Amino acid sequence: MDFRSDALQGKVAVITGASRGIGAAIAECFLEAGVQGLALISRTPSEFVTQLRKRAESRGTKVGFYSLNLADTEAVERTARQIVQDWEHVDILVNNAGIALLNPLTELSTVDWDLTMTVNVRAPFLLSRIFVRESMIPRGAGGKIIHISSVAAFGGVPEHAAYCASKAALNSLTKTMAVEWGPYGIQCNVVCPSIIMTDMGRQVWEDPEKHGPVLARVPIGRFANPPEIARVVLFLASPENCVVNGQCIAPDGGYTAGL
Repeated sequence: MDFRSDALQGKVAVITGASRGIGAAIAECFLEAGVQGLALISRTPSEFVTQLRKRAESRGTKVGFYSLNLADTEAVERTARQIVQDWEHVDILVNNAGIALLNPLTELSTVDWDLTMTVNVRAPFLLSRIFVRESMIPRGAGGKIIHISSVAAFGGVPEHAAYCASKAALNSLTKTMAVEWGPYGIQCNVVCPSIIMTDMGRQVWEDPEKHGPVLARVPIGRFANPPEIARVVLFLASPENCVVNGQCIAPDGGYTAGL
């Protein structure tokens, strides 16, 4: 599909985990698609955010950065409401940020379990609820919500119990959002990549002995990269998508086809 440079014209998008990796690629993709405004959320700013803001200014796109710890419920709600106030409306929300705290089940602490669920499930729920309730529904212009999940939601991965469970929960949450908010013209979908060699991905999977068996099961013979994931998100966020709703889309090179 050919996305025009004005595919997101007039739209304001919020992206979490936007300072690097998949989130940064999505921000780049949205900028190229002519988005009116980008509200970028991350714990800390990065050189990428600085450079993106400079490029955005030349295009007439406004970029705002919001430092946020997604484990802090009060801060999440406060920041979401601040974004609504700053931008007047939010059309697109991409819940990309996530954490993976690895341990065998017998050694997984309740602290790590709770933190994983808080960041990977509760924060997307809170952000989605506030933007839908305080911007998308009152404005009556619909909206797009895209969660970034993982193929880990579809099965078990050693030492990834909390991560797998959180992503499965996020997939299920997305379906309920789609059912409840679809009548308001809001499409909610989830994108489930396999291994992506972002900073977080490399920490877990960079060793060829570890990622080799997974790669061997990918029919196209390689893992996807962040810009490829971003283009899937762009379609789901664009006006071109009017009917894809409540779906778990896996841009994984065919990995899940063989499960």
